[in-house]
Amino acid sequence: VRAADKSVSPRTIANWLTGEIFSLLREHGTDIGQIKIKPEQLAELLALVSGNTINATVAKDVLVEMFETGESAPSIVQRKGLTLISDEEQLRQIVREVLAANAKAVEDFQSGKEAALRFLIGQVMRATRGKANVAVAEDLLRQALGQR
Repeated sequence: VRAADKSVSPRTIANWLTGEIFSLLREHGTDIGQIKIKPEQLAELLALVSGNTINATVAKDVLVEMFETGESAPSIVQRKGLTLISDEEQLRQIVREVLAANAKAVEDFQSGKEAALRFLIGQVMRATRGKANVAVAEDLLRQALGQR
């Protein structure tokens, strides 16, 4: 498999092939010769992950659908509205709501408990149904909590 996008390393492709693809083959009792996913489609899916269009968790769900239907990753992502939310203004509002609803976690974080930040990130992810760009969400949380 050659990645059309240089942002996808051969190692990443190999890991997905030997991990996720082989797992689906075993699970469905399918032979590699019967797979509906073309090599360039796998590279296309992984390019969406490396480009922060979707995260790895969403990519695994998309891969299952690709495996079952042969549909391309961009088509599935668009049809299901799975693109990550990276818009800072949109996430900033969600961060405000999460902080307002979780005063104890805010207090814990401000008293030095780093794990409270993970909880707050989880709440942002829950509020966005897993579609928030985690790096952007964490950055906005740290800004709102006065750490940056």
